[in-house]
Amino acid sequence: MTREDLEHMTDNQLMELVRKENLKAAYDVLVLRYYQDAVRFCMKMRGDDSSSPETVYVKNEEYEELLKWIEELPKDYRRVLLLFCVEVMSYQEIAISMEENVAQARVLLHKAGPIVIKV
Repeated sequence: MTREDLEHMTDNQLMELVRKENLKAAYDVLVLRYYQDAVRFCMKMRGDDSSSPETVYVKNEEYEELLKWIEELPKDYRRVLLLFCVEVMSYQEIAISMEENVAQARVLLHKAGPIVIKV
């Protein structure tokens, strides 16, 4: 089953593949569909417990800026960064997930790196 086939499936169909066949590619498609929620979760986890109005405002601004930046990235860069940063995958795991070789996964991360630093 190709990635394109998976991208046309519903969430429930993908979850069935993950449950029954432990299909990593189906899981990856789900993660990419819901990366905004993943980013929001990570930002909440890194923050402090302060709930002052100023802190909430700043965190919301950071979140919106981060989402905008992520959505502007080319699809492959966005995907490789999410797999590396949010899913904490190794180069080998990223390569398998993206159906690429390890060298190509490293190149994508290397190319996305300067963009990350700018933000």
